[in-house]
Amino acid sequence: MNWVQILSLIFVLIYSSLIGFARIYVRVHSWNQIVYGWQLGLWLAFYFHFCLRDFIIKHVNITASFEKIQSRDRKRHIIVATCFFVIVVIVNVSTYLSSIYSREPDPAWITMIE
Repeated sequence: MNWVQILSLIFVLIYSSLIGFARIYVRVHSWNQIVYGWQLGLWLAFYFHFCLRDFIIKHVNITASFEKIQSRDRKRHIIVATCFFVIVVIVNVSTYLSSIYSREPDPAWITMIE
């Protein structure tokens, strides 16, 4: 590992830790929710690193050399990137809407916020 990767790793660890502790400090999450979020983040990081790394690097390299791509492949890459973007937006919006309409917030949290 070079020094840029080491500094990036240190920054990410400190930043994610501070976010977790800030959520505890403002009393919007409990410890088990913070630990679950950290575990989910670690699982996603390992999954992308070990399972999808080659695919992602190949896709980034192809996209970075955009002028070398044939017109047919260029259109396909634009369509794939647009589809990923649309899927992410739909998942985020549906998660937000389901959290609003599915349940009422815990009364203990409402009293802590007020």
